Amino acid sequence: MLSTLTMVARNQGVSVVAEMALPPTNGKEGWVSKPLNSVRTRKIGLAMHPHATPSPAAVAFVEVAKESRDDL
Repeated sequence: MLSTLTMVARNQGVSVVAEMALPPTNGKEGWVSKPLNSVRTRKIGLAMHPHATPSPAAVAFVEVAKESRDDL
């Protein structure tokens, strides 16, 4: 991600990046973040090894993901 933002800061390109993937800014990075005019959605998936026992944290994450999905 940082190499992409470095290229943008050097005026060598543009990029569309998820806002949550951007590092914190102080206004001196050489790039700006601007919202797109339309809302975009995407599907994501969760993958787990079929023969391994998931950790308690992984089980909790899957439950949160299921609840979030139901809220959509």
